[in-house]
Amino acid sequence: MPNLADSVIEWDVDLSEKECGCIAAFYVVSMPGKNEDGSLRMDSDGYGYCDANQVDGNWCPEFDIMEANKWSWATTPHKCDAPNDKGHYYHCDQGGQCAQNITEQLEWSGYGPGDSYTINTDLPFHAKVEFNANSSGQFSTFTTTMTQNGREQAMTADCSYLNNMSNDLSNGMGFVVSNWGGDAEWLWHDRCQGSCNWPELSVSNIKIKTGGVTPRSEERRVGK
Repeated sequence: MPNLADSVIEWDVDLSEKECGCIAAFYVVSMPGKNEDGSLRMDSDGYGYCDANQVDGNWCPEFDIMEANKWSWATTPHKCDAPNDKGHYYHCDQGGQCAQNITEQLEWSGYGPGDSYTINTDLPFHAKVEFNANSSGQFSTFTTTMTQNGREQAMTADCSYLNNMSNDLSNGMGFVVSNWGGDAEWLWHDRCQGSCNWPELSVSNIKIKTGGVTPRSEERRVGK
């Protein structure tokens, strides 16, 4: 659970088998979740899982650095209302705001399956999310960059909503990889249709660089 303020997260991903209806998710949450009295809520899975949609029954801040398939990609922050004095959250922003979505921020040819797309999702590619602070030290912008064979697509978000997650990033967040499917037209809009074929998800070469670009930066590498 590294301090993610002013940090960079990079990874390689293969979405070639992820048809419409599938959601490959890589994200961070403020685990472990807590009960109202401050005790750890570990009964759901033994890890204290929590998120901004109260999956498994517990709320906490969430930043989706990747929700994607071969047709679509979104990066979405989800803030929560202030917790009680024991660290228990009562409600979070389920839909999120200040999101990046390739359907709205890239040309149609920027991302998709086939050689005609700048990022050809029939092949593995590299992804990076940069969290940036303003002069006051508050989380203020983030940039998602996808690269493949010398080609690049990038999206940047800049809004005051992100200030609300400054402490969440600084206090450390746990990394989660999940593989799910369902109706998520908010993700792919009109780019595809159909159900999920439930393939395996491969996220590899994860690299986390904390402390911005200063000499204090720390790199953590995690295998597949």
